Amino acid sequence: MNYILWAIIAMLAYGCTAVLLKFGLKQTQPIVAVVITNLILVAVGSLYALIIRADFSSLIQWNWSNAALVATGLMLGVSIISYYTALSRGPASIVFPIFEAIVGIPKDMY
Repeated sequence: MNYILWAIIAMLAYGCTAVLLKFGLKQTQPIVAVVITNLILVAVGSLYALIIRADFSSLIQWNWSNAALVATGLMLGVSIISYYTALSRGPASIVFPIFEAIVGIPKDMY
């Protein structure tokens, strides 16, 4: 599949998350929401990896690329926990644009 189509799917799907998450956080603690949503993410990612028959053999040998993936996972964890906490405490109309401005691609990059 073309990378543009993947980017459009990502944009549409991620655009729905703030609204759904804000609704879900009405009666759920942010950290519980982090666990639930990320367990589903792991399940969906694992299923996709099985479907496309992903090769995980590159993970056997430790290298800087794998270290970067671990660091990315740690930063993603901090980011998501902070984002969920912010959404649980403030309006999505303010939190989401701030989050998007930080993680979005700067206009001069394309």
